[in-house]
Amino acid sequence: MGTDNVVQFIAKELGEPQLVCVYWEDIISTAGWDEGDDIEPPKLKSVGWFHSSTDKVLKIGDTLGEDDKPYGITAFPVGCILSIDQFSFDQQHTDKG
Repeated sequence: MGTDNVVQFIAKELGEPQLVCVYWEDIISTAGWDEGDDIEPPKLKSVGWFHSSTDKVLKIGDTLGEDDKPYGITAFPVGCILSIDQFSFDQQHTDKG
């Protein structure tokens, strides 16, 4: 999924809480005698509950509360996001106590 698909995901109308995996690149810096050609931004993955998005920021939470709202928010600048996967699962299973 390229950046166009990230924007398409952001524009989606999401009803129930959605579990997503955000693939993203981070910033890296060195303080040593490392050659520039050897330094690349790390590619990372974060899993969480979709909270909200704009054309600049996507937010996910690591915990879904009893009120079905995500908490423990991580905010990603859209420019760092490589792709997003959406998971599906049986919501009824999570309601069993």
